[in-house]
Order: sequence, then structure tokens, then C-alpha cells
Amino acid sequence: MSIQRTVTQALLVLAAFLFTFAVVFSLAANPQAPARPASPQQVARPSEVSATASSRPQPDTAFAGDVPSHPTDPAAVQTFEAVDRAGGDWYLHTSNDTGVLAWRGGYVLLAYVHMYEGTGQTRYLDKFVQHARAAVAMTDEARQVEDWQGRSLPAWRCGIGLTVADLKLANGRGKPVLRAISRYYNHNDHTTVKVVRSAKPETFGLIVQNDLVRRRPEVFANLSVDKSSSRYFGRTVNVRSRILSLESLVPTLQPGADTPRPTGPLRTSPVYYHVAVQTGMLAYPLARFAAVIKRDPALAPRYGRDGDNFLRAAERAVAVHEREWVDKGAYGYYAFRRGDPVWCDGIEMPLNEELVLGRAILQLYGATGSLDYRDRGMKMANMLKSRLRVDGNNAYVWNYWYGWGRSGWTPSNSPSANKLRYLGFKKIEDISHSSLTNDFASVAADLGIVMTKADKIRFANTFHANMRMAGGRIASNVLGSVTSPSESMEVWVNGWFGQASANRDVQVDAEGALARLLKRDSKGGLFLYAIARNIHARSVLANVTEPMCSPKVRVVSPAGSPRISGDTTMSVDVTGSISGGVKFFIDGSLAGVDGTRPFAMRLDTAGLPVGKHLLRAVAHDADGRTGAACVRVKVAGTTRAIGRPGR
Repeated sequence: MSIQRTVTQALLVLAAFLFTFAVVFSLAANPQAPARPASPQQVARPSEVSATASSRPQPDTAFAGDVPSHPTDPAAVQTFEAVDRAGGDWYLHTSNDTGVLAWRGGYVLLAYVHMYEGTGQTRYLDKFVQHARAAVAMTDEARQVEDWQGRSLPAWRCGIGLTVADLKLANGRGKPVLRAISRYYNHNDHTTVKVVRSAKPETFGLIVQNDLVRRRPEVFANLSVDKSSSRYFGRTVNVRSRILSLESLVPTLQPGADTPRPTGPLRTSPVYYHVAVQTGMLAYPLARFAAVIKRDPALAPRYGRDGDNFLRAAERAVAVHEREWVDKGAYGYYAFRRGDPVWCDGIEMPLNEELVLGRAILQLYGATGSLDYRDRGMKMANMLKSRLRVDGNNAYVWNYWYGWGRSGWTPSNSPSANKLRYLGFKKIEDISHSSLTNDFASVAADLGIVMTKADKIRFANTFHANMRMAGGRIASNVLGSVTSPSESMEVWVNGWFGQASANRDVQVDAEGALARLLKRDSKGGLFLYAIARNIHARSVLANVTEPMCSPKVRVVSPAGSPRISGDTTMSVDVTGSISGGVKFFIDGSLAGVDGTRPFAMRLDTAGLPVGKHLLRAVAHDADGRTGAACVRVKVAGTTRAIGRPGR
């Protein structure tokens, strides 16, 4: 018995030694992330359901989703590595005071996550951890810096872009009496204000200049601080200036005593604000990393602690914007609060901006299983779906803005304190912002929240049927009506790879545009991200056996860009399975449908004005994937559709 007891004691000592060694080794392999100072505003974590492996939401594999088999294209990986080396440390020690960390560093973080998801190589997780720790260390709370309200929050402030800039104007005694607020759409920190003398001592003049937004200065003479005067600054500068507004810093301004004294040109200073889209650009990759780690228990020993830290950082950053949430029951959205230091305060955020934050919220649901995050993501997805329109290509089109941002306002009904008049921005969503909006929809569909396979197919049609142009160029908006002014803009195909799981042609089109760009330019985080998304998309598609391609449509006649008159026939060749025949359009209007091969439409010169017109043929497969081809013609007479040739 004594021998048995001795052996037992020895085994216990050995077990304790091995356990201690394992703990020390684990800590060495996964050192603690930088300590986070206590927040002045403790942000409560949303209620959670059990985040076990079975209850945590899994990618929807019904249409590829996000379960790569990690096939590796050595050439693509080598290209990624070369671009990564050229970037050096990227933005490892950069704050977000000028928006750089979010708009550049955010894409680098996403690139590393997608590279792991596409290749299975943990060296990309190691790189992510390095950069993510640095990003978390750049929050206002960690840096002990403050925003416009004197708060040091667990998010990343910014002082350019949407934000206003300001300076104070003093009276003859040196007392600040007026606040000058630069409220243009951008570059407000470059505005200068000069106070000049006027004929009367109780009046003053202003010269307002911003060389980056307007070449000519704005000049205002004989201004008054007297509210009863016709030259009161509130009726002149605040209404007529496109750049500047003034507000009083004292309860009652006295003419003469409180008239601003003359000064040389003074430059406005940034006002620091937490911009929701920038929070989303950094919170999303943090949450995506956490979700990746939680999906694979084998990664937990090495990356679990960082995953938990990054998840908490993402949650706290997103919660900073709770005051901007507008809940409408079945749907909801984020809006700038009236009086906040942005030029468009008091109105809905542009779609792409709020949906970047929404994408982070969806990923927080993916990482935690929290029903609060799921509910918020569902309401945002419902909001987006209500803004989408389906065109003749079975493709989604949408505007950059909606609500006040699209309609505009006047001083009589202005929702904004900073900008009293705005004509509204009515343009269709452009290529760069659409890459963000559609990616929210892709993440929502993969998590099974509102968006479905049919929605992904329609977004894929937007890219493949609308935006892909002759020669492989990518249009600059989702309608496909404008060619990108610069090929470098086409790097924004990076956000469309997520729709490739619904249509292989998206990956082919985007990869073609990327390959063309890389021949002459391969610098920057946007390119790094685009290469990573392409590699990830390839790995996802490797698991899919069904064709998932659009019908291929080719114009047979008229060929080239011809002049037409009299009777003309548009004929097309179609390969692949189609449903419902071929639709023919003239300048976007349906001219007719041909349901039998060979597909053709006869036109005569009796219905359209003389000049240039676009003839387009469209075919769909049974799932709604769209193939299209078009030809531009110049009409000598007028044309109208008659029907199939010989009928």
C-alpha cells in the first residue's frame, strides 16, 4: 500500500508539473492583449443566447456560403504576399484622427481574415492579431483623448470627412463671441476665415476661403450681430454661404461691444466625432475574426484570448452609436443626431455608411448568437430591402441616399442645424459605395437574415448584367449607365466577391478587372483586400458542383455600332439554359419577347427620335441569373419593334 501511495503521489506531482508547463506555454504563445482602460461610460453587452458550437449561427451552405475547402492558387497567393510586403507595417501605428486607420487599415485587417478563410494558413491570423491589437490600442479610451463632447470612448474619433471644423472669433476685448463652423461636404479643416473692418464700427466683414472646395472666396460686407438688422449674420452668412455658418457664444450679442475684431486669416480646427461608418470598418473585421475562431475549436488555444478581446472591443465600439439608432418596429436605421458636428446632422445616414456598421452588427450575431444583434441586423436588412428596386435584368438598383438626403431641404423645413439648405443627392449608387452596401446583403444572406438566395442572385445580376461593360470594364454605378472615369476606380470590385457564391460569373468578372488593374498598379490596402477576397471566393466556389452561371448572350446583328434605317433585325445567340425566352429592350424599355430559337426582334424606323440608342437583349435561367448583351446604334429615321422576322 505504501508503494502504491508513493506512486500515486509521484503521478500527482508529475501531472501538476505538466499542467503548469502547459499554462506557461499557452501564455507565451498567446500573450495578453494591451490592457484596456476603464470606460467612462460602461457599455452593457446585449443579452445572449447560449453561444455553443451548435447554437451559434453557421454559414448557409445552401448556396455555397462561407465554407472553403482551401484550394490554393500559388500565383494569387504570391501576388498577395508581394503587395503585403510593399505595404510594410501598413497603418500599424496610425490613429484614426484623419480617418486613415478606418478607411485604409480596416481593409488590411479584412484582407488577413479573408486570406485565412481562403487558404487555411494561420500565418494570416497571426498578422491579423498584430494589426488588430494595434487598432484596439488606438481607441480614444486607450489613447486617453476626447471627442467633441469631452468623452473618451472605446471607439475611434475622426476630425475630417463628414465632420465640421470650427474656430472662435473674439470681440475687441478678446472675449470669444462667435463660433465659425465650416460645414462643407469635405475638407472643412482647410477653411480659413478673415474678419475685416467695415464702414461702421458696429459692423464687420468676412472673407471665407477653402481652396480645396471652392476657388473663389466668399465675401460678406457690413455684417451685424444685431438680430433686428437686415445684415444680421444669421440672415446673410448662414443662408448664403456654401461653406460657413456662425453661431453666438453669448446669450445676447451687443452691436459694437460684441462685434468681432479684425483678424488675419484663421484656419478652422477639426471637431472630433465618432463616425458610424468608420466604427463599422474596424469593428467588422474584429468581429469576423472572433467568429472564425469560435467556429473552429482547434484555433482556441492559440487565438481564443485575442478573439474574446477583439469581440469585446467590437461590441463596445458599436454600442457607442446607440444614440443614433432609430427603431421603426419592423425596420430601423441610423441617423445623424441634430446638432452633431457633421454637415448633414439631423438626417438619415447614407445607405452604405449605416450598412457598414450594420455589417459589423451581423457579424457580432455570428460570433455571439445574441438575439439583440440578430434583431438589429434583421431590421436593417428590412430597411435595405425596402430601398431596392428590380430592373429589367432582374437586378437590384438603388440610390446612394434616401429620405432627407435624397429629397433635400430648405430653411423653412430644415432638419439640420448645421446646413439650412440642401438640394438633395439623387444619384444612383456608385461603384465604391455599392461594394459596401451589397456586402452587407451578402453577409445577411450567409447568416440567413432576411436576404435569401434569390436576393444574392439579384445582387449578382447587378454586377454581372448591369455593371460589367464591353471589354470587361466595370461601370461606375449599379445601373451600368456610366463608365468609370478611371480604371483605378474598378478596384472596388473587392466588395462584390461575396455574391460569387450565387453566380460564378461575378468572380470571373471581378477577377478579370482585378488582373487588368494589377498589371499597372498594385499598391495599397484596397488591392490587398481585393486579392484576398478573390482567393476566398475561389475557395468557396471549389465546394460548389452546380454550374451557377448566367446564360451567355451574344449579339449577332446589327454588328458594331451601325447606322440603321428602314427595317432592321436584332438577333442574338444564347448558350446555356434559359427560362421565359429572350427580352429585347430599346433604351431600357421593353420592346418585345422572343421565346423560340433563333432569338430575334425586327425593328422599323417609325418610333424613336433620330440619334443614338441602345438595343439590349436579356435572358434569365430558372433561378433568375441574368445574361445580357447590347449594341449601340445610330438611328437615321425612327424605329419601333414589330416582332419576330417574318411574322
